[in-house]
Amino acid sequence: MGVRNVGKMLARLSYDTPLDVEKLTFQNPDYWRGVVEMVPGDHQVIATSVLLFVANGEIDKAINLFGLARPFSQPGTLAANLYQLLGEMLDSLMSDVQWEIKQGIALHDEGKYDAAIAAYNKLLADYPCSAWARYELFLSQVEKLGVRPGVSTELPSEDVKALWEKSSREIYRMNPLLDNQFIAKPGESVASMRDRFEIRALLKNRPQDNGEYYGRSARAMMNLGAYGYAAHAYFLTMPAKFVLKESSESKKSKDNLKELSLDDVLARFLYCLEKLGCTDLKKNFKDDFTPAFQKLDEEIEKHRKQ
Repeated sequence: MGVRNVGKMLARLSYDTPLDVEKLTFQNPDYWRGVVEMVPGDHQVIATSVLLFVANGEIDKAINLFGLARPFSQPGTLAANLYQLLGEMLDSLMSDVQWEIKQGIALHDEGKYDAAIAAYNKLLADYPCSAWARYELFLSQVEKLGVRPGVSTELPSEDVKALWEKSSREIYRMNPLLDNQFIAKPGESVASMRDRFEIRALLKNRPQDNGEYYGRSARAMMNLGAYGYAAHAYFLTMPAKFVLKESSESKKSKDNLKELSLDDVLARFLYCLEKLGCTDLKKNFKDDFTPAFQKLDEEIEKHRKQ
């Protein structure tokens, strides 16, 4: 039923106007029914979400989901073939985008902030959903305010906060998993900065243990409120032969990882769906997930109040 309803939804869409892809997929109970109905490794429904992000110009989001799903796709399936073709196209596109951003960074480093801002705005005119370009634009705007003739080189902190508050809304709307954060406030955003640095560290120095990599990544996504990506991570890894591990703030030892049982992973998957407004899928299971959901609520609330 879920796969069929996703197909009907796709047939009704008009691609001439912007799409709310997350509402159509991450926040759509039929989408998740379709995801769980597919044979493990056959990702036609998940690939649909990836392609909708691409069609909508949300390439950063497409890459996030593509990166999660592709390693778990079964060779020879339609989704795997689509991932192969899409990967080649995304590599080419991102090489061009990254080159443009690096030109702006070079101008910024030379103190040519107006030129850097112009370079970023030119790129964003063609590729408006680049979170990295928007972040670098913000940095150049801050520096420009600080060195403008007649203005003190010390930018008032309130101005920085206001500019960051405005810019960060767009930056994280384009890519909720971006691993950069300029300001962190105790009790409000210190935890999110830690989670973004966690994602960066995992990408830079990927653990050899897949269970650690995906477990820590999924938990950071969930902590950040990126429930759609976290749900995919938990679901895709359930059939895998490795055990997910996540950081435990209750452990003070150097090795502060705890192993998750399949019940733990399932609870986290359904918890993410609950946060996305897809509350019915848990009814297919006999267990009462209320205690597990309450515990996760408490853990995440405590984490976010650092």
